[in-house]
Amino acid sequence: MDILFENQYTRTKESNKEIYLYYYFKRPKLLAIHIPIAIITILCVISLFIPSQFPFEFSTVILIIMCLSIYAITIIRYSRTAEINYKRDLETNNGEPIDIKMIVTSDGIDACRANPDSKSHVSFQSIREIMKTQNYYVLLTEARLIIAFKKDGFVYGTPDEFLEFLKSRWTKGA
Repeated sequence: MDILFENQYTRTKESNKEIYLYYYFKRPKLLAIHIPIAIITILCVISLFIPSQFPFEFSTVILIIMCLSIYAITIIRYSRTAEINYKRDLETNNGEPIDIKMIVTSDGIDACRANPDSKSHVSFQSIREIMKTQNYYVLLTEARLIIAFKKDGFVYGTPDEFLEFLKSRWTKGA
């Protein structure tokens, strides 16, 4: 197969944080959940301080605790996931951040960690979501595998060409 795009970068603690921050907090589906919960929390807190405008009830306190618990759990999951994945990389690569090499062909994506012998193949049909962070294009597969391409890591092809190619191959929600 001919290589259409090649992307290389070193996966660092910062890259994990950026990718998982987007995954847990900034995806459109999750924003549709986080924003209403934030509004409810703010209104409930206001009702504690201005009971004449918003009626105060004991259930308001319970609602505040529930909303804050949701955010606390999400923050803990985000930080633990980013940290665990970074530590896993260090453990499997003799204490060094892991080098990633992504090769895109017309058949799919080959993701290589540390060395080309440890590659996994992902077909375009398994991609369920395309996300863009400040520095990465992130693909989410149906098995919840996260595949990241660093925008300035293309050694063959350009980020814009890659995004257009990906959109032409991606069957949204298939």
